[in-house]
Formats: sequence, structure tokens, C-alpha cells
Amino acid sequence: MATEKGAPLTVPPDRFTAPGETPPPLTTGSADWRRNYRNIAPKGDHLLEHGIYGFHPKDPRARPFISLRTQVLNALADSKGRVLAVTSATASNGKSHVAANLACAISRVRETILIDLHLRRPVIGHRFGLPDVPGIGSYLKGTDEVSDLSFRVEDEKLTIHAAGEPSDDSSDLLLSPRLTELFSQNADGRDLPFCIVDAPPVLEGDEMLLIARQVDSILFVVEEGRTTKHDLVESFRLLDGAPILGTLLNKAMDPLSGLYG
Repeated sequence: MATEKGAPLTVPPDRFTAPGETPPPLTTGSADWRRNYRNIAPKGDHLLEHGIYGFHPKDPRARPFISLRTQVLNALADSKGRVLAVTSATASNGKSHVAANLACAISRVRETILIDLHLRRPVIGHRFGLPDVPGIGSYLKGTDEVSDLSFRVEDEKLTIHAAGEPSDDSSDLLLSPRLTELFSQNADGRDLPFCIVDAPPVLEGDEMLLIARQVDSILFVVEEGRTTKHDLVESFRLLDGAPILGTLLNKAMDPLSGLYG
């Protein structure tokens, strides 16, 4: 698939602050993702300090994600795909940065859900300033319903399912039939949201392979100067047959590099 070349992305250093205040608890009983969530009001400075620029279209740092948004939505329009996983070969290649900002950019034009399924090393909750409460891992264990764990960004069309506490048994959790149920809720219907998944790196374990069979498409993030040829070849060997949308060259030295199908 041929797509336009986007602008290079720049990932800031990973720096986290303490989570914000705990919001009031949900009133349970409805599984409707539009109503059953906890509202949050993220502070602009907190988001910008943690590399979240996608809500601010006039910020030059948001422009690559606005361009990427257009390419992704156009590429998935024909297939009517709604669930996109963002992954990389190894950790620290910028996949979470891309997933978070792409979700913010898409939420400017349509309802969007951002799910953190990197259960071993979750970062989405920290970057958005969410409190330390149970997350999607608790849902996969059968302890909570996903609608009880959602956070809605106030005045935006973005709902976040953070991972919760890091989990060493993430592979077992992702084998739960509840993962299929989670994505089946977003499988059809005209008004359902677009879903971005911050997925684990391919070479970290088998988790990404479990997720790949559940999503409509995969965006593979490659960091120039960090992702090795060996890791790239091995990742694509493991993902053989998976619906890969394209690769995104991150921290590119070439100003014309971007998304390639």
C-alpha cells in the first residue's frame, strides 16, 4: 500500500510525574462507553511536559500527528477498520508517544478510545496524569468491567483505558476471552469510536502476536539509529500474515521520511 510521506516525529525523553487526584467513582450498571466513565480534566502543562501535543493543532509538534491521522483514516476507510495497534520491535522506540498523540489527533475529528495493552510496562496512564487505580489488566482478570475503568478527557472526544499496575503475567491475561469481547464491542456500528492500542513490542514476548489477531491493522514504529536490521527482520517474520498498515520512521534524520506502506 502506497501512502504519502509524512513529517518526521521527535520523541521527548520519558519523564513522569505523580498521578493527579482520584476522580469520583463511577455509577455502574451501564456498559455504554459514551456515558459510563470518569471525567478527567488534564492540565495543559502536564500533558505538554509528557509529550502529549495532539490536542493542540496549532502546536508545530502536533503537525506530524495530524498528517499521520489523515493517512491512517484514509488507509482504513475502504476496509472500515476501526482498531489500530501501534507497536515496535523493542522498547523505547517511541510507540507509546505515537499511539497517544495519534489518538489525541483523531479525537479532534471523531470519537476515539486509547487502550494501553503494554501490560508489562504501561505508560499511558502516567502520561495523561491518571490516578493509580485498577485498569484494563483488572478487566482481563475478570475483576472489573471495562466501562468501570474508563477515563474521559473533558471537552474532548477521547476515552482512555489505562493498563493499571504492571503485570508479569501479561501473556496469560491477553489469552483471556475477555480480550476478544473487548474488541468485539468495537467491531461494527456506525457510531462506534476509532480505537488506538498501545501494544507491546514484538520481541518482548508473545503478547503482540496475541493482540495482532484481534485488531484490524498494525502501525509499526521504527526509530532511526536504534532499531536494528536484525530486530526489524525478526519482527516482520513473527508478524507474517498480520494486517500491517505500514511503518513509521521515528526520530528521522531525513526530513522527508515518514509513513510507508
